[in-house]
Amino acid sequence: MVLTRSIGRGPSFVTGAPSSSSSTLRLKHDVFLSFYGKETRYTFADHLFAALKGNSIKVFRDKEGIKRGTFIDSELRKAIKKSKIAIVVLSESYAFSRWCLNELAQIIACIKETGIKVLPVFYHVDPSNVKKQNGTFALAFAKHKKDSRVTSEKIQTWKNALKCVGGIAGFVLQDNIYESTVIQCICGVVRHALCGGASLEATLEEVLQVLHDRVNNVGGKVLMVESFIKKLDCPEQGTLSSKRGWLSCPVPRPPDFTVGLDVPLKVLKTQLLKEEKQQILLTAPGGCGKTALMKRLGHDQEIKGKFKGNIFFVPVSKSLNLMVIVQRLFHHIWDRKPELFHHKCDWEPEFQSDEDAINQLEVLLTHIGSSPILLILDDVWPGSEFRLEKFKFDIPKFNILVTSRSTLPEFSFTYNLKPLNDEDAMTLLRHSASLQDGSSHIPDDVIKKIVRGCGGFPLALEVNGKSLYKKIVRGCGGFPLALKVIGGLLRKNPVEAWCSIAENWSNSHYIFNSNSDLLDCLRKSLEFSDHEVIFKECFMDLGSFPEDQRIPVAALIDMWAELHKLDEVGNNAIHNLHNIATRNLANLVRKRKDASGINKYYNEDYVTQHDLLRELAIFESCQGPERQRQRLIMDISGNTLPSWCTEQDQQPINARLLSISTDESFLSTWFNIQAPKVEVLVLNFQTKNYSLPEFVDKMDNLKVLIITNYGFFPTELRNFQLLKSLPNLKTIRLEKVSIPSLCKAPVLLKSLKKISLFMCKIGQAFQNFTIQVSDALPNLMEINIDYCNDLVELPAVLCDVICLKKLSITNCHQLSALPNGIGKLVNLEVLRLGSCTDLSELPESIRSFHKLCILDISDCLGIRHFPKDIGELCNLKELHMKGCLSLRKGLPPSTSNLEQLKLVICDEERAKFWEPIKEVLTNLKVKVAEKDINLTWLLKP
Repeated sequence: MVLTRSIGRGPSFVTGAPSSSSSTLRLKHDVFLSFYGKETRYTFADHLFAALKGNSIKVFRDKEGIKRGTFIDSELRKAIKKSKIAIVVLSESYAFSRWCLNELAQIIACIKETGIKVLPVFYHVDPSNVKKQNGTFALAFAKHKKDSRVTSEKIQTWKNALKCVGGIAGFVLQDNIYESTVIQCICGVVRHALCGGASLEATLEEVLQVLHDRVNNVGGKVLMVESFIKKLDCPEQGTLSSKRGWLSCPVPRPPDFTVGLDVPLKVLKTQLLKEEKQQILLTAPGGCGKTALMKRLGHDQEIKGKFKGNIFFVPVSKSLNLMVIVQRLFHHIWDRKPELFHHKCDWEPEFQSDEDAINQLEVLLTHIGSSPILLILDDVWPGSEFRLEKFKFDIPKFNILVTSRSTLPEFSFTYNLKPLNDEDAMTLLRHSASLQDGSSHIPDDVIKKIVRGCGGFPLALEVNGKSLYKKIVRGCGGFPLALKVIGGLLRKNPVEAWCSIAENWSNSHYIFNSNSDLLDCLRKSLEFSDHEVIFKECFMDLGSFPEDQRIPVAALIDMWAELHKLDEVGNNAIHNLHNIATRNLANLVRKRKDASGINKYYNEDYVTQHDLLRELAIFESCQGPERQRQRLIMDISGNTLPSWCTEQDQQPINARLLSISTDESFLSTWFNIQAPKVEVLVLNFQTKNYSLPEFVDKMDNLKVLIITNYGFFPTELRNFQLLKSLPNLKTIRLEKVSIPSLCKAPVLLKSLKKISLFMCKIGQAFQNFTIQVSDALPNLMEINIDYCNDLVELPAVLCDVICLKKLSITNCHQLSALPNGIGKLVNLEVLRLGSCTDLSELPESIRSFHKLCILDISDCLGIRHFPKDIGELCNLKELHMKGCLSLRKGLPPSTSNLEQLKLVICDEERAKFWEPIKEVLTNLKVKVAEKDINLTWLLKP
């Protein structure tokens, strides 16, 4: 497949100014997708549709968007008029469809009528054939001319529409490049346009150039796409930004529904539209809607008109890392205005200090252009005032807007965002609880009581259940976050339960005036029955991870298997997380729809938590003296240690879970802790250098070690040899850690059963061992390696870990081969190689995997054939092979010997290969995978 320029230009949206009659039209869809169903509905168009939806883009297609029983032509016209962008997939037979041509004519008409943007995709067709109606397009019109139902005027309208769309630069697909790469580009381009990205033409030109270069360099890697994906990404807009989106700082899109923000928006706009520069503080308790207001402000047309492309949005949170913020701003400005930089390396400079970073940023902003500048720093915590002051540059037309939970000094204008009034709170509650139609069986006075009880905090009002509402409205004091949590608590409960809660609040005088009162209110959501106490324990464990960070489900499974004796597979953990999420105490994100079908594969799943709810978890964990707590959570700022840690007469702590988080200025100067009962140790850090605390070697009861680096680059872990003295250590999870030290000083971990390496730099970690790996890791049963991009070939030494039962190597895009010695892993039961895109084949030696039950090679794009003796996998029960696009020559004859095979998950094309096999294996079920395009494998983490 070749991707070339159309009409000599890069792909570009064509748009016109909307007419006055349609300027107020409310746009319902982000994208209208036009395609010829018989050719692309179940292939390219469907993959594109799923990818767009996976990126939180609202897409309309005829099968998806039209209600049954309505007049289709009318509905389609409405859908086109209410769409921001039209993507037209022009395939060879597109013009044979009168339906498609009518769609296209309507789209072209809307360029001037509504200002719709048009992006053509020339799918195996020459753009000149579209424009001039040659080739199959000529044959189509010859057919239409013979059709008595088609008038000459209609034919001319269709030809004009094709001429127009054929003259628009777009993506031209032929051979020699993966469709998934192009789909990723389209998603990025669309997302960029929806986010209001500047210099769209220049960015799209670069997109095409990168793809063009890839075509001319067949040996190039898919990861070349990353050179421009950063420019297309918009934070919080879907999976593509999960690892890279933080480098850029456009304003995220506002929520679809807000209430009570019109007046605050008007006040802030009035200040920012003044000629003089502004230093504005927006303050309110957490969960009041500060960030939502900033998103609306950043996308307001008048504000965008004044500041052009010079609006920068940076989330800050508890630790204001000045150099991180400056680096993000450099990256964002380089994306939009590369001409400001003499060399490409200038956009990612190395700063000697905070002062150096600020000085360089001030110089850059001084030369950014004549338009005013607006810097939004979102969620600044108390204690950051000194560093915050450094951003108040003496630059004409430079404006800074800060949001914070506290009132900070030295701002020219401070706005206090108030809780919602009763009317707005009721509106948001009804919307969130789907009570707009007034059909609820819950009395109004009960719901009003809860709204007032939530204090008007919008987030708390987002209830996900049917309810009774005025009385309950009062009970939360107007705090929206409290309403969201309590709504989850009462979801699907009868009216009597709502009345009971509302009455209890009334008797207890729950009128909330401060954050401490809000915490008291939130504690009500932790009132579990005796048999549900485990849910509260698991909720409190979530506080072990840093604020504003995703919590890997796999890490929680490891923790809870020891702390709460849950199963190691993850069934109990997912059940507990589901219950926690149902009560709105956290959000459980399952990234793969077919995850449950891949034998409990949770590596891509994670949990997120609102700041106040994390504070609640920590608050609940911090009851009683430090040394007596079962769960000890320590957040260390700089090198300031808790006073009890520095006492001469150290007493042992009683905790079973110990979590220590340090910031970017920590010097690894550890203190002494006696922790004989700790079973789980969680270490979170951000520094370039990090040493394990020396007290680790005395933690004889330690069973699970989780080490996570939240900095930019993999950090070499020192003192790793301390682990050799731990007799009960079963599980190690390392994230973004460089581990070359393993070969320098081998560590005997005789009890270790599981090791997980995520985004780690493996290098030569497993090379040149001075002892046999079977002696160092005699009981190792599971290895997980995920997003380790320097893994080119599985180290042969790991083939000697003969006890290994599970081997998972996923998203390792450089992995090109497995050693033939892997056949020595005769006890292997599960082998996962998902999204290892460069892996070209499975070694023949896997025929010795007689205990293998599950083989997952999903999205292994390079695998062209199965081993000829695959039929010797006599215990294989499940085979997952969706997305194996290069597997085109069928299956080897020995496949029919897989008598235990019960389930195959693949795509539609590969399913055909199994038809003759099913005649022999009568119990075999071949399932075509859901069209759920997930393109995160194209990105480096």
